Amino acid sequence: MTTAKTNLKTDGKNAEGKTAVKFDKHNNTRAGSRKAVVAAQNIAKLGKVVRSITRGARVAPKKIRPIMNSIVGKPAMEAVDILTFIPRKGARMILKTLKSAIANAENNHNLSSATLVVREAHIDDAAVLKRFMPVARGSAHAIRKKSSHIRIVLGEATAETKKALKKAAKKAQRAEHAAKKGEGK
Repeated sequence: MTTAKTNLKTDGKNAEGKTAVKFDKHNNTRAGSRKAVVAAQNIAKLGKVVRSITRGARVAPKKIRPIMNSIVGKPAMEAVDILTFIPRKGARMILKTLKSAIANAENNHNLSSATLVVREAHIDDAAVLKRFMPVARGSAHAIRKKSSHIRIVLGEATAETKKALKKAAKKAQRAEHAAKKGEGK
């Protein structure tokens, strides 16, 4: 009897001859569970995706979100150029995470950085450091030092994403042309 290699592993507890519960080693979910099925569907729909996460970045989420929204849907190398010229701490942290995702794609998944597109970019709230500042009459005001989790997901550019990128570029070009035309008057 031969066994085929799979991406599944068992929990190792099969004392009474019962079949052990199988887990998917890539996302630690039970094989056939709803979460595993959704993960498989997402992989089939999006193709290869690569992600990078920075946890506990000491920048408030409110300050990073506008920067993060400016790179979603853009080619990875263009996003690197954009972030390089934004003079803010949040931009440097996002750039570090983006470069890490690009390196993951090149080294672990054999993808070319020229074909990568920023599919998703999320900022989540992380731990808040609570401090107090003494003020008049013996009281104190709370100071909340917020931090963030930065998550970037890159994927290969497909025909659909290329069309969307061209459409967005044309729209930006038209808006720029209209702005120049309006300045001349």
